[in-house]
Amino acid sequence: MDVAIAYNPLLVLLSIAIAVQASYVGLRLTIQVADAKGLHRRLLLVGASLSLAMGIWGMHFVGMLAIALPVGTTYQVLPTLMSFLLCVLVVGFAIVGASLWPTSFRTLACTASVMGVGIATMHYIGMMALHDSLHMVHDHMFVAASLLAAVLASAAALWLATMAWRRPSLIVCAIVLGLAISSMHYIAMAGTTIHQMGHIDNPGEPSLSSGLMAIVVAVVAFIVSAGFFLTLVPEPRAFAVPPKAEMHPRAATALPEATAQADATPPPSQSLPPAEPEHDPDAVPDLGPKQIPVERDGARIMLPPHDVYAVRANAHYCSIYNGREELFCSLSISDVEACLGGTPFVRVHRSHIVNLDRVVAVRKIADGGFADLSGHPKLSIPISRTKINAIRDCVTSRHPSAAVARTTL
Repeated sequence: MDVAIAYNPLLVLLSIAIAVQASYVGLRLTIQVADAKGLHRRLLLVGASLSLAMGIWGMHFVGMLAIALPVGTTYQVLPTLMSFLLCVLVVGFAIVGASLWPTSFRTLACTASVMGVGIATMHYIGMMALHDSLHMVHDHMFVAASLLAAVLASAAALWLATMAWRRPSLIVCAIVLGLAISSMHYIAMAGTTIHQMGHIDNPGEPSLSSGLMAIVVAVVAFIVSAGFFLTLVPEPRAFAVPPKAEMHPRAATALPEATAQADATPPPSQSLPPAEPEHDPDAVPDLGPKQIPVERDGARIMLPPHDVYAVRANAHYCSIYNGREELFCSLSISDVEACLGGTPFVRVHRSHIVNLDRVVAVRKIADGGFADLSGHPKLSIPISRTKINAIRDCVTSRHPSAAVARTTL
């Protein structure tokens, strides 16, 4: 006998929310892997893999619980556990590969295919957990469509997290990815026909209702993600330069006296030669307001402006390219822009700053353009449509021979 499939809309929304929050945490942790070293990198990989895998599996499990079946159901332990472990393995493999292998289309295709096929397999293994009380038949066209959706969602996740120099807001990325992950499950379910096995006169209620089980899974998924997020994502001001308003206690004490002396200073014709400044062993060292705090090999260092080639916004933080590698910076792009102090650093896009002295070519493409930078590897930075002509003129004025010869309109 065929069983009609109806969904509890609240549990459907809960399953999508699980996918979205896991996508946000997974992406947020993954984008830091390239700049991390040693133990910190390994923890980020573990956190991103478990957070995203827990969210994907939890979304599928809650999506199954959202089905309002007229018969009592039980879930076999072994297929359920296997589906979760498989999800963790394929997601972990994909994140490690996309983060640590050379950035290329081949890397993206390989990791996305493994992750997508693994997620689809996880779904159908999880469905086997219901075969004690239900028999399911899957339409081949919907199986293929769900597999394609899983691969595309995996490719989108890995590209946004590890390969996109320009990406939308992380919240937008997480929402799109969460919807893509959820679509795979519900596309597969649309092609599933459920048959009741045998005759059940009075099926007993499970020890936990579907709603309660869904809440338990959702809470666990949120706790896992929150734990990794709060532990591994640095504070926004962890590397910030001390504000100018803060003073050393000795300087603060001496301020009224210095002001009084300044008021009593005689005119220039009567002023005495300036005295040699006294060395104060307790004075606060001047770190230089333009130096940028970054993290390299697990250590916090101050990067001088002349070593900055480009700055890319990553949510509330930044990645700074120094001609050889990208370094993590806990400041926002606006704070970094203030530290750099203007020319030759120019905001060419809402998410990008470039050092004009490092630009070797400006290319205009369609409505926008790109600034090609020197360095190894070479990078191309997107330029907003409204700024392309001004940036081209600035580069030309600073480097007439090189810019004219290498600029493509």
